[in-house]
This record gives sequence, structure tokens and C-alpha cells, in this order.
Amino acid sequence: MAAAIRSARFDTAILCFAPWRTAAAVAATGIPVRIGLGRRRNQRWLTAALPAENRRKPVLEEVVRLLQPLGIRNAAPRYQLDVSRLTNDLSMVANLFGNEDYVALHPFAGSADRCVSLDEWVIVAAELSSIGLSVLWIGTTSELERLRHRADARQDWRYSDTLFESGLTLISVAISRAKLFIGHDSGPMHIAAALGVPTVGVFAPGEPERTFPQGNGEWRLISRASPFDIAAQDILEEARALLAPA
Repeated sequence: MAAAIRSARFDTAILCFAPWRTAAAVAATGIPVRIGLGRRRNQRWLTAALPAENRRKPVLEEVVRLLQPLGIRNAAPRYQLDVSRLTNDLSMVANLFGNEDYVALHPFAGSADRCVSLDEWVIVAAELSSIGLSVLWIGTTSELERLRHRADARQDWRYSDTLFESGLTLISVAISRAKLFIGHDSGPMHIAAALGVPTVGVFAPGEPERTFPQGNGEWRLISRASPFDIAAQDILEEARALLAPA
């Protein structure tokens, strides 16, 4: 990779939150301008070392700061994903779901101790089903197995691992067609927000002031010190607010 980068003769490298080893590796490729946020031991490898990341500010604002040495400023940055060019994937997902309205639920996170109980998520899914929304559960096979084997699992629920054998692309396309996304602070939540899907983010706990949904769509947050402080009705309240007609 380093050889390929060196041969491309880039003028500028922008390093997002890079540790010193990454900064040193980029310097070794010979790129003359190297911009990054100051971290322990990485500044010697940068030509423009900005003040260190402020973890009390939104991640996107901190990333955009890296463009300032180039004279680029953006007061309200947003991230965005565009699936419109994935025509084959869009057609496949459209064939699976037809014209039905569905909600994508992601009740998992990197750490189980910050996940709201599946009992509460099942209540959320049942309530949304009662108002005519289909349910698509997002997760890994091992995570979704815990839902499939529940006595109260519904036959009409859909699971991302059985619809799409592998890869994040089709899951992202499926999320893009959802009427609503609800999930813990995690990758799928940010994908939904980047796709402009109305999003309810669940932080139990987390850093909502830093990692809230930063896309162009509508979003709501639930933030508590513990997942045990969040009930199904809390989630449904925010979901109803996003589903309500404008």
C-alpha cells in the first residue's frame, strides 16, 4: 500500500485521528503536506499539526477542522451516502420488500452492557407492527439468533442475515428504503443518518454530544446512564414523533 501511495505522488494527506505510526508511515511515502490533529508522538510526522481532538464536540466538526489549513471551512458539516448508483442492489431490495413500509431495528452495540433489553425491543417491534409497519432486524447472525429463538418471535419478522448472505452494501440499501431506523449508537445508526433516513439513536450510555446522527435526515435521541433506564415506551415515543405527519 505504501508503495502504491508513493507512486501516486499525492500533494496532500489528511489524517483523521491518526496515531503516530500511521503519521510516520504517511510521511515515509513522501507526501509533502500532511495535516492531522495533534496526538501523543504524532506531531513530528505532520507538517500541520492542529490542536488535539476535543471529545466534547461533534466528531464531524473535529474532522472538518483538518481542512482549515487548506482554507476550507464548513460551519455545519453533514455526512451523506448516496445509494442511487447501486441500481442492481436497489432492484434486489425492491423485489424483496415491494411497496411495504418497514422499520429497521438494530438493538445491538459493540458492548452488551450498553444494550437495552431485547424484551423492550420486542415490545417496540410488536407495537410498530400493530400500526402496519413491517420489521427488519439488523445484526450479525449470532446476535439475531437470540431474537429468532424467542418464544414471542413473530413469523413475519425479517432478519438481515437471512435476506442478505454477506456484505454491508445490501444492508445499507435496505436501510435506505426504511420508513424509520431505530438503533443503538453504532455503525448502522450512522449509515441510516447518512442516508437521510429518519433515525432514533439510543445511547445507553454513550457520547451523544459527540456521536449523535450527523446526516441530513430527521433524528431523535434517547440518552440514559444505563440501558436499564430505557423502556420500550421511551423508544416508541421518539419513533412516533418521527412517524407523525409533518
